[in-house]
Amino acid sequence: MAELTEITLDSHRDLKVDPRCAISVAAKQHILTIRINEVGFAANQFPLFFSRPSDEANYVVSAVNSFEVDSNLFVKDDEWKASYVPIGMQTYPFFIMRKDGKENEYCIGLDEENPAFSKTEGDALFDDEGKASAMLSRATQLLEHEINNEIQSVQFGRFLDEHKLIKPIDVVVQYQSGRVNTLKGLNTVDEKAA
Repeated sequence: MAELTEITLDSHRDLKVDPRCAISVAAKQHILTIRINEVGFAANQFPLFFSRPSDEANYVVSAVNSFEVDSNLFVKDDEWKASYVPIGMQTYPFFIMRKDGKENEYCIGLDEENPAFSKTEGDALFDDEGKASAMLSRATQLLEHEINNEIQSVQFGRFLDEHKLIKPIDVVVQYQSGRVNTLKGLNTVDEKAA
């Protein structure tokens, strides 16, 4: 997992970000994680399932964007083609992080090793007066609003898990050529348990 660093003027004054980085990353993501508050917007665009990044992690809502790994049917000619843009794409490459490891204090962080950042090319994080750029301000505002949505998403996933309301499902895709591809690691609501 990437190590996040809190964004500060002193440390990141000269940093720039590739304005196309979210599209570049999304183009290779066949599954995107969304928050529970996005389900209503995303459900008419993408098939939604639950998944776990690891055995110890909480369930998250996943939007399936392609039946093939390293592809996204909603990115064409370097443009996002769906009408709904997930918050994670709108705020990438910035993330919510705990401030100095404190339990209830959050800040906006970045992975300094992410190739989206450069000191020579892209959009500046800060203007000449040291104020956050419009792009950084917008991402910060969205992420600060997302703190509660992240908490609710985690609580929702835990609730479903604790009440055994999720069951695994394999999605089998059969192409016209006869080739079969199976998406594993997905889960759905167990209607019989509900």
